[in-house]
Amino acid sequence: MLKITSKEFDNGRRVELKIEGKISGAWAKELKKTCEGFLTEKVERLVLDFSGVTSIDREGQELLKKVDCPKIKIVGCDPFLCDCIRGLKLQKCEVEVVKDAD
Repeated sequence: MLKITSKEFDNGRRVELKIEGKISGAWAKELKKTCEGFLTEKVERLVLDFSGVTSIDREGQELLKKVDCPKIKIVGCDPFLCDCIRGLKLQKCEVEVVKDAD
C-alpha cells in the first residue's frame, strides 16, 4: 500500500509529496504518474518526503531513475534508504538524509 499526500506552496511553484508505505510494483507506477503530473513548467521544485517510506523494491528504484530531474529533491530518508537511493547514482535530483538524533 502507498499513500501520497500533496501540498502546494508559492502558488503551485513548489509541491511537496508525502510518501507513506512501500514503493513497489503498481505503487511505484502510481508514484511515477503522480510525479510526472506535477513536473510541469509551472512547478519549480518537487519535494518527495520519504520519511514514511518503509521499503523500496527494484521497480521503485527504476522509477527514481526515470524521474531523475533537477526539479526533484528527496528528503526524509533514513540512512539505509538514503544509501539505497545514492547507490542508484542519480545525476540530477538532490537526496537529503535524515540525521540520527543523539
